[in-house]
Amino acid sequence: MYTPHSSLTGVIPAWLKRKLTAAAVSAVAVVLALIVFQNERSAAASWRELLGMGSVLLLYVTPVIYGYGVPASLLAECLLVKLLPRAWPHALASLVLHAAFGGLGMLLILPFPHAAWHGAAYAALFGLADLALSRLRAEYETSHAALSFIFLPLALFFIGVIGVNL
Repeated sequence: MYTPHSSLTGVIPAWLKRKLTAAAVSAVAVVLALIVFQNERSAAASWRELLGMGSVLLLYVTPVIYGYGVPASLLAECLLVKLLPRAWPHALASLVLHAAFGGLGMLLILPFPHAAWHGAAYAALFGLADLALSRLRAEYETSHAALSFIFLPLALFFIGVIGVNL
């Protein structure tokens, strides 16, 4: 996650693209985890029910991850880049900050302790996706696959809506 630069203004556009890609990955992963968790608690659902549940969950999860998760992740990255110059404490502290911001965000949306734990777990998943993408050291500016993957949650939502209405 740490990239040595003299100023943050030069690295923020690359961070933003990486974080948007991590948000897309984690939005899909969170929705899949919620569907699997819900499906285990109830009887086996049909594929239409699963698509419907997935599209409704994407409707709520995606704006939260993009609207709150990405700015919170950028804030955590900006705080940590100056405080922890070494890679492994930076990654560990980043995961802790992601979980703290996720728990706080869910606690603000739903004031229940179990909601905070879910928010912390899903934000840590976002942090792990961001950490994995930063370890790949891919060129996010030129990668059309990474930029198009940002729109995956939106595409899955529309596929789910079409599949439910067939």
